[in-house]
Amino acid sequence: MHIPNVLNMVQAYSLYEGSFSVDKSRKFVPFDPSVDDPKDRPGSMFIHVHPF
Repeated sequence: MHIPNVLNMVQAYSLYEGSFSVDKSRKFVPFDPSVDDPKDRPGSMFIHVHPF
């Protein structure tokens, strides 16, 4: 029985959707590190969105 090499069958690409800050309101607010200061968003988590 021959098992195909699964790694050669699927290609997935990451799409960059941007950087965001999220606080307790659970709203994704766009964040540009070249313009925005993280200190202006206390209690926020900073994420980069890369869906497949």
